[in-house]
Amino acid sequence: MEMSKELLVASSFLLGMLAAGLFFMSGVGLSGYVISEPTKSLESIPSVPNILEETDFQIYQDRVLLYLDNATIVSYTDTDSMWPIISNSSHGIRIKPKSQFDIKEGDIVSFSFSNITIVHRVVEVGSDTQGMYFITQGDNSLERDTRRLRFSEIDWKLVGIIY
Repeated sequence: MEMSKELLVASSFLLGMLAAGLFFMSGVGLSGYVISEPTKSLESIPSVPNILEETDFQIYQDRVLLYLDNATIVSYTDTDSMWPIISNSSHGIRIKPKSQFDIKEGDIVSFSFSNITIVHRVVEVGSDTQGMYFITQGDNSLERDTRRLRFSEIDWKLVGIIY
């Protein structure tokens, strides 16, 4: 029996939500193997602000529809900096933020540094003489990134993860 692409995406999306809950609640993945401890507690990670409203998606028996402008799907390289939220088996749904006010503390953003794409969480939003800036940090990193990112340097904002 061949599974439709929509059903496969919907199933992956729903399984991803379940897997994320298992990661946070027990530290045990779907396979039942205990995952090594992250370098910092999950309580210290800022929660993601609401990005999608209920009107932005519809769930059917055979598919999930998301209504997002200019959304793309991305795969990740496993560097462990965002573990357990993102790994090389994760797929992200990302959008281009329209303004600096679309970026909030807790958002996961991507930016380039020395021709390498970095995906980290915004842990601080501030302002200085050059305007608004964002401090980021990997969820599995002990230290914040030292660089003050400007909105023009942020390439994408993650709005969903499919496991």
